[in-house]
Amino acid sequence: EVDETDPERFIDTVVAISKTFGGINLEDIKAPECFEIERRIAEATDIPVMHDDQHGTAIITGAGLINACEITDRTLESVRVVVIGAGAAALACTRFFVTLGVVPENVVMFDKDGVLRADDPARDPGQPAMEFATHRDVATFADALADAEPTSSPTTEATPSSRRRSASRR
Repeated sequence: EVDETDPERFIDTVVAISKTFGGINLEDIKAPECFEIERRIAEATDIPVMHDDQHGTAIITGAGLINACEITDRTLESVRVVVIGAGAAALACTRFFVTLGVVPENVVMFDKDGVLRADDPARDPGQPAMEFATHRDVATFADALADAEPTSSPTTEATPSSRRRSASRR
């Protein structure tokens, strides 16, 4: 464990000791610093770099999304995803969902200030989460969830009937 709070010193220390490791697992580094720290360590070393808060969470929620689609007979390309939060884990999860097949236009992301809209002049277009800013006519959480079904989100508890279907398929 590297006990350092200054990002520059943290990066320098991890890069300096990286030759003694087969991989680096970054843990509990908040956004937005985590993106730069991960990128710079990965560029400066020749070993895998993983930020558990981002990648570990993305893998687990991606599995949940795949399972939700399977038990509800949907495709990843057809689901609409509402993401509450725009930090490191939320961005990594959403990027992974898109890699799995979710259509970016079907994503609506919220941060502490509300829905991320592409046409919102108050938003900083350089903010990492703006890659998922919607062009859809969505202004509220209720708008984003309109016509949604509870099993379309990997974080929503499945209904009893879908649990039975899921268990019977295994």
